Amino acid sequence: MKKHLKHIVCIMLSVLFVCLSACADDTGSTPPWVKPEKSADPSDFIKANQTITFTVDEHLNVLDGAVKGGCTDGTYYYVATDDGQDDPVSSILKYKISNKTLVGTYGNIKGEFNDLTYNPVTKEIIAAHTGDDNTKISIFNAETMKLKKTKTMPVKTLSIAYDHYENCYWVLTDNLSIAKLNANFKKDGEVNEFSNCGCAVQGMDVDSTYIYVLTYETDKILVYDKTVALVKEIYLPRNASEPQNLCHVGENFYIGYADALGGGKVYKSNMTTYQTPTADPSSTVEYENLSVELKRVTNVERGYTNSNVLCYVVQGGCTDGKYYYAGVIQSTKTVDDVAMIRKYDLATGELVATYSDLKVGHCNDMTYNLNTNEIIVSHALPAEVANKISIFDAKDFTLKETVELTVGTGAISYDPYQNCFIAANLNYVDDVRYATFVKYDLGFKEIGRTQANIGLITQKTTQQIDVDSKYIYYCQYKNNAIVVYDKTTGEHVKDILLPITTREAEHVFHVGETLYVGYYDAPGGTLYKINITA
Repeated sequence: MKKHLKHIVCIMLSVLFVCLSACADDTGSTPPWVKPEKSADPSDFIKANQTITFTVDEHLNVLDGAVKGGCTDGTYYYVATDDGQDDPVSSILKYKISNKTLVGTYGNIKGEFNDLTYNPVTKEIIAAHTGDDNTKISIFNAETMKLKKTKTMPVKTLSIAYDHYENCYWVLTDNLSIAKLNANFKKDGEVNEFSNCGCAVQGMDVDSTYIYVLTYETDKILVYDKTVALVKEIYLPRNASEPQNLCHVGENFYIGYADALGGGKVYKSNMTTYQTPTADPSSTVEYENLSVELKRVTNVERGYTNSNVLCYVVQGGCTDGKYYYAGVIQSTKTVDDVAMIRKYDLATGELVATYSDLKVGHCNDMTYNLNTNEIIVSHALPAEVANKISIFDAKDFTLKETVELTVGTGAISYDPYQNCFIAANLNYVDDVRYATFVKYDLGFKEIGRTQANIGLITQKTTQQIDVDSKYIYYCQYKNNAIVVYDKTTGEHVKDILLPITTREAEHVFHVGETLYVGYYDAPGGTLYKINITA
């Protein structure tokens, strides 16, 4: 009998063991968390460098569905896509990062997943729902992508990131605050909701030191420390697609973009410090008594575009330090105006390229961003396009994007010292003509304004601007002059009178300590080097 009972007990224990094992397989066993050793991550570069710019290389294509949240386990990249319907059905695609191949598709999942994060302790993918379900998360086995459970969150969740160094989750809430949750998705202590991000937000990521929040429209990464104090903003290259998700492997970010027609692309980051010039004209123009001489550099020829339109009026101009770019327009002052860009070797004056049949309005000003290798052209005229600028790849003048600014912009200049743009807009206060200098970030969001009197030479025609470490240089016609303003206060500093007064001064730029001025000669034009002596 005892032997029989012993046998029954053994069977019962075996059944219990099987049941417990099945239960563990269903819910997922959780190994103890061990804080990892610090490894390479984006924080190393961010801590070491004050001035950061961002370029990206295309890494892989996502072919199906509307791209939403994404994450990585270091080997694989997981991205959620959906069918775009009112009651969406999602898939999670799994790509191997090293060879960019799709290794798994897990479909027919109810809901829309705004963000994904990977927990290396539990080997789980956590998906944050969006829309009416934004109090929910779904938890998947990362290997099989089998749904393990759905949980209700203590806050409405837009984005989520697991922090391996603190064994917790950081979530972006629906009121654009950042909350800290423990490993069981409970609020960590008291209410831990922090500073407002202040813009349209997408996915998020976290490393040993920082929390990263991806934004759309401004297209940048907001960097917070783990007290949720804003550390800096890293601007992304402008892209016609919408940045959706953010994760990292080592020091490199991976950013998933959604294309308007479905699918998307994943880009790998290359972070560098942005360049700041070592010399500029500011010390030269501070001479108390200036003597100015103009020395011809090159002529700007009129010509016919590929569509046989005659362009003969020189307008905006800029330089990348090696080449001079001059805008030559048809000058109908209508939305149908056609322009060409002439590209000259600045050292020899030789014409090296012409870019034809461009639609850039009056092409009133041009500026070069040395950190993105882009040329930005302000349209200015007619009134229908006064707020517009167009952004071109300087390599081949391929149009990348056209942006509408907050004010009509006749002049614009990239400021490499502040890594921003300064635009000029004219207005009148009590019949006195003023210039308003409007400051834009790299996503062309307005971030400040300074009002300044137009200068000692009032009621004249203002043309284009240039910027250095201290001053804004405003080119004026009637009398031809470069009017100098303090960049910070807008205070008028001085007027540099140009000795050639019979033709129209159009644009100004500098290379090192030397200013250049471009004239319209009716037809064509001439570029001069400005030699300033005390």
